[in-house]
Order: sequence, then C-alpha cells, then structure tokens
Amino acid sequence: MVVLAFTGVAAINVQGQTIHSFFRFHPQTTLDSIRRLSDDRENIYKKINTIIIDEISMVRADLLDLIDKFMRLNGNSPGLPFGGVQIFAIGDLFQLPPIVTSEEEMFFKINYESPYFFDSRVFAEANFVKKELTKMYRQDSKKQNAFIKALDNIRTCTFDKKDLDLINSRFVPNYKKPDKEFVLSLVPTNSTADSINRVEMDKLKDKPVTYEGTISGEFREKDLPTDKNLTLKVGSQVMLLNNDPLGRWVNGDIVKIIKTDKESVRVLFDDNTFEDITTNTRDSIRFVFDKESGKIQPEVAGSFTQLPIKLSWAVTIHKGQGKTFDKVHIDFGRGTFVHGQAYVALSRCRTLEGMTLTTPVQGRYIFIDERVKQFMDLN
Repeated sequence: MVVLAFTGVAAINVQGQTIHSFFRFHPQTTLDSIRRLSDDRENIYKKINTIIIDEISMVRADLLDLIDKFMRLNGNSPGLPFGGVQIFAIGDLFQLPPIVTSEEEMFFKINYESPYFFDSRVFAEANFVKKELTKMYRQDSKKQNAFIKALDNIRTCTFDKKDLDLINSRFVPNYKKPDKEFVLSLVPTNSTADSINRVEMDKLKDKPVTYEGTISGEFREKDLPTDKNLTLKVGSQVMLLNNDPLGRWVNGDIVKIIKTDKESVRVLFDDNTFEDITTNTRDSIRFVFDKESGKIQPEVAGSFTQLPIKLSWAVTIHKGQGKTFDKVHIDFGRGTFVHGQAYVALSRCRTLEGMTLTTPVQGRYIFIDERVKQFMDLN
C-alpha cells in the first residue's frame, strides 16, 4: 500500500509521497509521453495492491488519467484500469477545487467535461464506489447543532435566510482584534495575509531573532511547512505545526511567543499556560520495494528541521483548509472567488461563538460548481 497526495504539504501530513514524485511525473508529462519502464525500480509498481490518494478534490482529471496509463503500462495487470490496483480516493468535493491556470482552461474545455477527477476518462471504467462520511468531528454535535446544520447547508448550497442570519449574527461592525485574545484572521489572498502579518510584526518593539532551519536530502523548499529562516519577536502570534506527543498542543493551535532562546521559544496558550517549543524534524517520504521482505516500504528521502511554528496573525483560507481553530476572524474582502471558499472559511472554527466576521456573509459568496452538484446528486 502507498499513500499519495497532490501537494507536498499534504503528503508530509499523511506520511506519504506526492503523486508527481512517486510516478516520476513532470509538469510537462502527457499521456503520449508515458512509457513502460525498463529499470529495476519498476518492481515497486508491480508489487502495489492499493493506492490511497488524499485530498482527491485537488487532483485534476488529466492527472488521474496519467496515473491510470502509467499503471496500465507498469502495474501487475497491464491493460486493466490502474493496472489492476485498488484506488481509495479521500476528499471533499464541496471544498476548494483543483487549480487550473488561465492557459490551461482551453485544454480542459476541449478534452474534459470539467477538471475534476470524476470527469477523467478512467473514472467510469474503473467502477468507483462512492461512500459519504456524514459525522462532523470539528464541531460538537450537541452544543453546536444549529451551527453544524447551517454549515452543512452552506456546504451544499442549500442554505436559506435562517442559516445566513445565524452566521451573520457573528458580524462585528468596526471590528478590532482584542490585544489579549488569540484570534486568527482568515483572508482570501496571500498578499492580504502577508500584509497583515508584516504590519503586526512591525508593531512589536522587541529585537527580532532569526532561527535557521536545516534541510537534508530531498526536501523541496516549496513544501516547507514554515520559513527556512524564521524571524520572530516576543509578542509574535504563531501557529503550532505539529502534534505534541504528550498531548499539550495540536497542529493548528494559535499561541503567542513570550520568550526567545537560542534554540527554542516559550509560548503562551489561550488558557494562560506556557510551554517551551524546541526544533522538530519533518521527513519527506518515498516508497521503495524492499527485496528482502518482498514488500513496499516507506523510507526517508529527506528532512527539514526547524521550530514547528509559523507567523499567524493571518493565513489564507486555502492554507486553513484541513485545520481547526478556536477563535477565527473572517474577512472575505470583496467576496469569494472560487467554489467552496466560503464553506472552508466558515467551517474552520470549533464554535459559532469563536467566529467573527468583518462584513455580513452575502448569498453570492456561497456557490458550488454545477458539475460537482451534478456528480453528487446523480451518483
């Protein structure tokens, strides 16, 4: 079994490998350029019985077709969809969609009904079976029942005025973040997030301290969870990026730095407790065929060592996907611009009471790609 994901960050989070890395795809790889492998490494593909793909909503139709053709040529059962390998695809189609550049739009108009994985040529032939998971884990189903129902209706674009009224009860006119609260701002664009973080950092009077991270082996800089050279100040609001083995914090916790040392920082939590955070090593994984055991095994291809924290007065809605926060302020700016963006933002908070809005959410902010709606309704 191998575990794959579209992005490097997602692959590291699931202790897997990126799709492109595992299949040795390049950005220029096309169906016509895929060939049967001749080197010894092809053994790994013939030994696979299961592939798990995380965040399948980010995988485009053309990429799934590339995987299919590659495995038909190099898998254990040539000619069968995916070379006879079982595929488990996990994700939420009502969240953020696959990325298609303006230059690629014409390609999809000509070759596919949509960029989504379910419109790939192999999808129907492979006889995928859809299973929907219905239990919500981010919000407490007893204490947040009305919030959960509103979020689910927003997710599927079946919301009504009552749902919007509940969400918009969190609108705070002329909002100003309380100095002593640990509130994360969710915003649509990188430029807005960077600007907020830069302004807040400049307000702090303490001397900046830079922590230098180290990379060994194969670890792409664009997949780093935080800055290789991380500059912090006492008072910085940061996000913790790992789960503490002792359970003292989890990935996504928002804290403030109260002390900087040579190789660690002390952080203050929302409940007025504090902990010392030291460096953490994240591994980049690749799957290899172990001839002695006859099994596919993960091995470390590279590693990144740095404090597991990131400046986080603000992050983009996209980067907040998959995370859970206690206190969130949402600023949609001029509105949303992509399918699922409103739902992702509004559903990041554990409670309705922990969320505030810069402006009321308008109905036009909430929309679903019609092709996703058709697929979910018809299957």
